[in-house]
Amino acid sequence: ISVKWKKLEAAESYSIQFANSASVPVILPENDSENANVTSVTNSLGQTFYTYTFNREALGTYCTDARTSGLARNISVSATSAVNDSVSGSVEACTMGPAGISLHSDVAKAEKQIASTWNKIPAAKGYIINRYRNSWNENESAWTRDSATPETFYVDAETQTVSSNGETIPQEQMQVSLNGDSFKLLDKYVALPSGDTPPSQAQTTQSRIPWGIPIEYTVVPVLNSSDKLNKDGKMQSRTSLTEDLPYSSLDDISKKGSTFGYGLNVRASKAEYADQIKIEWDRPFLDDESEVTPIVYRKYADEPNDYTDKNFMTDIVRNNNSTLSYDVPCYTEDALVRAQEFAVKYIPVGGDKKHPFVDSFTQNLSAVKDSVSPTEQRNKGYAFYIEDFNATGLSGGAESFTETVSWREWDFDAKAKGPEDINGEPAYTIWQKNLNNAPGWFQVGSMNAAGEVSPIQNAPSWYATNIQASASGLTLTPTGLNDSTGCN
Repeated sequence: ISVKWKKLEAAESYSIQFANSASVPVILPENDSENANVTSVTNSLGQTFYTYTFNREALGTYCTDARTSGLARNISVSATSAVNDSVSGSVEACTMGPAGISLHSDVAKAEKQIASTWNKIPAAKGYIINRYRNSWNENESAWTRDSATPETFYVDAETQTVSSNGETIPQEQMQVSLNGDSFKLLDKYVALPSGDTPPSQAQTTQSRIPWGIPIEYTVVPVLNSSDKLNKDGKMQSRTSLTEDLPYSSLDDISKKGSTFGYGLNVRASKAEYADQIKIEWDRPFLDDESEVTPIVYRKYADEPNDYTDKNFMTDIVRNNNSTLSYDVPCYTEDALVRAQEFAVKYIPVGGDKKHPFVDSFTQNLSAVKDSVSPTEQRNKGYAFYIEDFNATGLSGGAESFTETVSWREWDFDAKAKGPEDINGEPAYTIWQKNLNNAPGWFQVGSMNAAGEVSPIQNAPSWYATNIQASASGLTLTPTGLNDSTGCN
């Protein structure tokens, strides 16, 4: 920071002070040219002006701390006469730093774009934007950056064009405008490019903007378009006005923005409840002013259709917890038997429920597997229900007392849970009611998660039933009965 003032003819000495730091005596060149700490210029009218420059050492942490660099600070100059009378003048000045730009990023204000604004800095040739993509960390219950290395963009202050690594970014992706003394950035959703080439970090971020994850921005003004901000926060200047400047606390001035978003990390229960499927999800990045509500959508897993408006289930009362849940009732045979996949979308009051999810999100839902059943999608769920259960009596002779009970094996992937615990292992239990002997049900066998059937051991004599296991069923033959008595 350089400060200039006009010479006072009667002044014997001067001192200068930056903010609350110690006052510095001014050494004039006409008094000590070798040790002078100001420059002196006399104009054509004979007026002399002094200029004092505070270097980085004199400014201290003010210019290296991103939370303060760029904020106005008071600088005073005092002049003392021969009889020790003094007068002073003051002025506010600042470095070109990021603290004074008043960055703001919208939270949950649009479906497929995030708006950010910042103040124009008059002397800035452009602005460096660092962008980070965040995800919800289920282990830490917190938002964390996907990468320690930011995606870096440059905004030309004069033309408002956006570039990265020397290539212009199309306005369909990132658009900057200048409105009075304020810049506005629209960061927009763009689908992933087709083909086998893995997407870049920036392309992945662009495709996930509608997810509702926080996209984090840091904006730093620069004196020259060639200035660089490396991943460690050091400003590498290509001008002669300053040396490389290592900023600290850049994370403290960053702002997170988001869209309306989707329910994240959707989890659906698998064969846990007899008449419902429980789903859970983590809410997108919202703030206290966000007026959005989650809507649950579903589709049957064996159908190619995507999640559509006809499948949305219900409005859910707004909940600000980080994790939410909803019990999906299974009223019909179809719902009890077939696996279903779930997705959650957040919409504003009166918003469009019919708009589909973006491809990057549904593809991610399909790709994420469940820790309970590692071969199945985490968002896929189904009720605990046995399909095609029936009992068949055989005709002819003594065999008329033989009844075969069968059911269709689960046609879903590994089932790791059942309602009972048999020998330390979750299992399906099989029960029978023999009206000749007792009014209630009694257990005749069990089937473990691998589909292996076992008859009950040491059945009480009053069962009056011989129990034999087959590969996927049990054969029950009543004992001690004849043709005349029969059985039920």
